[in-house]
Amino acid sequence: MDDSVVEEELAKAVALNLLLVMLLTSLLIYLFVALAAPYVDGASSEFLSSIDADLLSKIEDNQFVGGRPFVTNQKLVSACSERLVQMRSQKKIDARGDARSVLTDFLFESDPHGGGRVRIKARIFKKYLCFSRRGRLISRTNGRSLQCVFREEPHNGRIKLQSAANPRWYVGFNKRGRRLKGYSMRKRKRRQPCYEFTKLPKIRHWQHRLQNEFEGFTNPRNDR
Repeated sequence: MDDSVVEEELAKAVALNLLLVMLLTSLLIYLFVALAAPYVDGASSEFLSSIDADLLSKIEDNQFVGGRPFVTNQKLVSACSERLVQMRSQKKIDARGDARSVLTDFLFESDPHGGGRVRIKARIFKKYLCFSRRGRLISRTNGRSLQCVFREEPHNGRIKLQSAANPRWYVGFNKRGRRLKGYSMRKRKRRQPCYEFTKLPKIRHWQHRLQNEFEGFTNPRNDR
């Protein structure tokens, strides 16, 4: 027999053997996947469901721990004075502000330790709202102390700001917009609305301009 014919037959045999090996390997892989799929899907679905449940619970309770704080620009309207909380200077805090004033802009920083707690920082003066050791509302440059951390409590469509350092203390202002001591809320129940606030988003300058134009259009002055 010619050598070329022998080499050709040998090459065909090798190719056939390789093809059979590939088919058997593919069949084994297919059988392995088919048999293991129920266990893998069950474990993965159970794992994902546990992650989703934990994630949803943390989102609902705002209990994310670690990482950078989440910051929102908000304004606080006092239910007692019906005006906005403002930091007029580095030491003066009251609830007599106007919605158009930048002094009423506060940055709400979520606490990395979780629990739905926030730090409230004046956007202009870069100072935090804090409680003193005697329960008075003050401002501080460094907001790392627990006396500068608050917990938002929903109440009748509004919120209350409870001190994380002392749960008996709440941020409050009287009808004249003056600061109230944190512990006076439990002494006079009539003053409890003075410890309630409504959160408003920051109003931008172009929104002020549109509001002024709309008010001027709907309420024109009478010509004398």
